[in-house]
Amino acid sequence: MPTPTWQEAMIAVEKLPVADQLRLVSEVLQKMSAKLVDAEPIDLLTLAGVGAEIWAKIDVDAYLNQERDSWQN
Repeated sequence: MPTPTWQEAMIAVEKLPVADQLRLVSEVLQKMSAKLVDAEPIDLLTLAGVGAEIWAKIDVDAYLNQERDSWQN
């Protein structure tokens, strides 16, 4: 039996009564929360430098001033 797609699952869920939809959401959240608790923590230091190439040719001060100026409008 093929695995249902996300859209097929949503269509099936929408056919359920609202009380059953809420129960399903609750159970899915509980299962996902348990998986997050069991997951290994992420070392944020491993993300150092990620995306640095995006800023390599950008004047950061000019960019920040432009962003701050946009807040005034």
